[in-house]
Amino acid sequence: PILAGVVQLEWAELFGRERFGIAGEFAGMEAIKFQRVITPQQRVTLSLAWTPGKLSFRYHSPQGQHASGRLLFTTP
Repeated sequence: PILAGVVQLEWAELFGRERFGIAGEFAGMEAIKFQRVITPQQRVTLSLAWTPGKLSFRYHSPQGQHASGRLLFTTP
């Protein structure tokens, strides 16, 4: 089994909203890339960065980058 891409996107949104207080509606995605699979028991780090309307995310581990992209939000 692997961690599905849709779950990775959901977690990025969930933790981004919690960390940065994002209140806007989800509006789309940009530059989504899934480079390496994430398997059970594998430890990864989720890095997040917020600029108005755009949440950048990156999943990475000692094995390299696993996924990255940007989630877009409306401004409330």
